[in-house]
Parts: sequence; structure tokens; C-alpha cells
Amino acid sequence: MIEDNENSTPTQCVSSALLRRLPNYYNYLRNLHEAGETYVSSAKLAQDMFLNAVQVRKDLAQLSSLPGKSRLGFDIAVLLSDIETFLGYDYCSDAVLIGAGSLGMALLAHNGFADCGLNIVAAFDVRKSVQGKTVNDKPVFPMGKMEEVVHRLGIKLAIIAVPAKAAQGVCDRLVKCGIRGILNMAPTHLKAPQQVVVRDENIAMALVMVSKLVADAELQERKECSNTDIYLSN
Repeated sequence: MIEDNENSTPTQCVSSALLRRLPNYYNYLRNLHEAGETYVSSAKLAQDMFLNAVQVRKDLAQLSSLPGKSRLGFDIAVLLSDIETFLGYDYCSDAVLIGAGSLGMALLAHNGFADCGLNIVAAFDVRKSVQGKTVNDKPVFPMGKMEEVVHRLGIKLAIIAVPAKAAQGVCDRLVKCGIRGILNMAPTHLKAPQQVVVRDENIAMALVMVSKLVADAELQERKECSNTDIYLSN
């Protein structure tokens, strides 16, 4: 991985930490662009996003194909284009979805994936009640057809949205038929070969973490109020 190299271009590898920050940068910059802003400084971005200013400067220097301008900052349109190019927004990657339950159906119906260069071409499920259905022009096949479709279409990406107890078996089958990247929505940790990228997205756990952060913030606010009351009483 390339880290802290200010002469890097968006076509080079970046650290996994920067990769996780990219979607947040992109959403922030897109909102500015839609509001009519043309330039943004690294200091403003860091302040608005509650990030370390030094890290943001390094990130932008590595991402942007053009240097920032004095007293203006970075061209927002250029930054957006560079992030889109690096993340592959300008080309489309096909993926399959395993599990067409409530979550799976919602993913199939979501139209935002295409804007990010991702196209779910088909879903697979063990339940006959959903097999043969079409959601958002995407067919739901029996699980027995998964390997055939993946091989025939040359699919490299998959989304797992099945119950936890079935997730590892699905993962193993996907790996055997050539899948190289898996977004795991099942509430369990998956084991996969080192060359296969697995990203866990546990929505319930994410909500729990948000709840914990809110509780901690409220506790801190109460402590600060209590300390202020003591100071005033003295």
C-alpha cells in the first residue's frame, strides 16, 4: 500500500484507512458541489468532517490529480472526478446477490448502486416462493443455478444476505466458483482465502454502536453541566 505520498495519483493503491474515508469525502464534496461551491480547503473539510487536518491534507494530495490553489483550495469537481475514477464509478462491475429475503429484496429494489458503478445482475435463494420472481428487472434464481450463472457471466463480486448459519456455506461455494470480493450482510464472521476480499456490514451492530456513541455523548454533556453547576455555586 502507498501511504503519505503526496505525489501519488488516484490510479495508485491507497491505504485501507483512506479507502474507508473515500465515501465520506465523496458525499461531503458532492453536497458542496450541488450547493454551488467550486473550491474547498483541506482545513474546512477537516473541520466540517471532524477529521485530523494533517491527515486530510495528505489524503487530498494523494487523491487529487491537480494541486490545491493558494487561498482557494482544491477544485471540488476535479476531486469528485478523481474519487469516482479511483473507486470505479466510471465503469460498471456486475455482482450477484445471495438471499432474497426482506433485506435482499430491498437491495434488489435499490437504484443507487448503478450510480456507484455496481450492477446486481441476479439473486439466488433456496425458497421456492421467491424463485422465478423479478425485482427491478433482476431475476431470482434457485441456489442450484448459482455456479452456472457466476461462471457464465464471469462475476467476481457477491453480496451475502442469508441467515448467519447459512452464510459460511454460501461463502465457500462462491469462492469455489471464482468470486473475489464479498459484501457480507449476514451477522457472522466469514472465513475466506487471503486473496478473497470480505467486507462485513452488520446493520444491527452499526445501530448499536450509534446508540452507544449517543449515550456516551449524553453522559459527557451531563458531566459538563454538573461541573458548571458546581463552579457557579462556588
